[in-house]
Amino acid sequence: MRTANKTLPKQLQSDSFGFVKLRGKTKIPFEKDWQHKPYTYEGIQSWIEQGCNYGVLGGHGDLIVIDDDTGEIGKVVNEKLPPAFTVKTPRCGHHYYYICRDIKNKIVLMKDEKHYGEIISKGSQVVGPGSTHPDTGTEYEVVNDIEIAEISKEDIFTQLVEYIPSKGTGGSKLKELIKKHGEPYYLNKNKFAGINESFWAGLHNAEHIQLYEPAEKTFYRYDDSTGLYIDVSADTIKQEISKRMLDVSRDDNIKDLERKRGNVNLNNIIAHLKGISEKRDAFDRSKREFVHLSNGVIEFKADDKADFVDFSPEFYSRNQSPILFDETAQCPRFLNELLYPATSTDNAILIQKYMGLCLLGNNLIQRLLILDGKAGRGKSTLCIVIQKLVGLNNVTELRTRHLAERFELYRYRKRTLLTGVDVPGDFLNQRGAVVLKGLVGADWFDTEQKCGTGSFQLQGNFCVIITSNSRLQVRLDGDTDAWRRRLLIVRFEGQIPDKKTPHFADVLIEQEGSGILDHALEGLQMVLEDIRIHGEIQLTDSQSGVVDALLAESDSLRHFLSDRVVYDEHGDLTVQEIIESYSEYCPEKKWNPKPITIIQKELEGLMLELFKTTKSNSIKREEKSVRGFRRVIFKE
Repeated sequence: MRTANKTLPKQLQSDSFGFVKLRGKTKIPFEKDWQHKPYTYEGIQSWIEQGCNYGVLGGHGDLIVIDDDTGEIGKVVNEKLPPAFTVKTPRCGHHYYYICRDIKNKIVLMKDEKHYGEIISKGSQVVGPGSTHPDTGTEYEVVNDIEIAEISKEDIFTQLVEYIPSKGTGGSKLKELIKKHGEPYYLNKNKFAGINESFWAGLHNAEHIQLYEPAEKTFYRYDDSTGLYIDVSADTIKQEISKRMLDVSRDDNIKDLERKRGNVNLNNIIAHLKGISEKRDAFDRSKREFVHLSNGVIEFKADDKADFVDFSPEFYSRNQSPILFDETAQCPRFLNELLYPATSTDNAILIQKYMGLCLLGNNLIQRLLILDGKAGRGKSTLCIVIQKLVGLNNVTELRTRHLAERFELYRYRKRTLLTGVDVPGDFLNQRGAVVLKGLVGADWFDTEQKCGTGSFQLQGNFCVIITSNSRLQVRLDGDTDAWRRRLLIVRFEGQIPDKKTPHFADVLIEQEGSGILDHALEGLQMVLEDIRIHGEIQLTDSQSGVVDALLAESDSLRHFLSDRVVYDEHGDLTVQEIIESYSEYCPEKKWNPKPITIIQKELEGLMLELFKTTKSNSIKREEKSVRGFRRVIFKE
């Protein structure tokens, strides 16, 4: 165990190095922007003396660390690289070197799709010697206490070439590329005859972790500092290939190769690269079983248990929460000042479960969440908190009035959460509202970009949150059961807080972001358990009843006609008489009546359906002809 007044090893006692505060005895950075806010040796020392872990930041002081996870990398280091200052870890070891040329980003060491370790460089950190491993409780112990040696970038790439997917183009990797794609260029009687476009595409693909999504017609490049795949333009790739060809032409003294970097050849290489790197449905969220956070990934297992793991290209993620994971964090203000005062305990749990699904980015329960109630109860604040928890880059506005239009769904590309905040009462009565059932219900849609070419398919597994100060009415179109399967409703009926905090959502995320994240992750585990045991999220009778009541209110005209009107061969009713009686009926049920324009649109169809009578313009009242319906009367 660490003793009092423990100091860094003498090899690291230099202010030229950068250090990272870690939360207690964990691997989790204390601060969000830790990559850009390194501590010096003097600044970190008091933190170490408190018994907390610390991290060593790659890239500072020309320092890199080769992190060996299996023992195989360490064997290569010991046999082929200079002796290293070495720290024993619960897995294998960390090997420290000064590097004379910059390595810009952390390099994941892989072979045959198996993870062997990393080269820790700029933008990444490794737990420092003397720290305690959070899982095993063992100490990161110095086992080769020597001065840190200097090494060249070329030595690392040469000796570890088999494990560097982004750089492995020398030695056997080059032979493998040539075997697969042919020679890089052709000679005819020792004179340059042309280039092999397939080889240069294969070389570029071997030097980058990337893919081509044919449905979206887009290249994506993996960023190991965030674990995300970021879209990269074909023009950027052409410039990278052009520079690579230029480097080879100068290294091999083949000036004719430099002249082959024109747009025609580069376009042909890009065409080859599309086929070589194609991965259709790479970002299919219907199979997503992880939550991508700012400092790692929560991966869920078959038994609903979860592991916190490092970033990996194998997750194929392009959606990340900006919040740090800290399993010890709490969120008392979020719970006691926002959530619990606003609604019941059961509804607070329901919100917690849906927050977890929003983090997952895959609407497994195929439902949308409506938060309604009087103003000032915290609905919008809660919605903003959830948006910031998920990440604003992953959220977009839901506009039901445009859902039936040609290009609207293209806006949802790369998004996981759709929100409508403070919407009017007719928000779900718009013509396009019916599309919402498919957007949460795993239906497939053809999406088209304005001024773009072609279209691609998009699956509707979005999470949707809608807030409103009034009770929404749904455009049912005779599909009540389908809407019943798609809705969750939480009524905010608590008291208005005595004192309001300006920008409360921002304050909560700043002060309790990691705690709110943990709360949502617990909710995700609860809903996964519901699905595993019952096949569906579990609702109380009250929660199901709120949905039934909203659907009944949305279909209030049908209920009125069924309850208060009967067939009579000799009777008749005017439209005005029906509307007046309906207006008296709704308050009895504590419903909001439909607008007069909606009543007039629905009435004729319902009268034909229920009573087989059509509208007449010659119903007699006070010797005048008015609009109405024959063969119906009010019940006695």
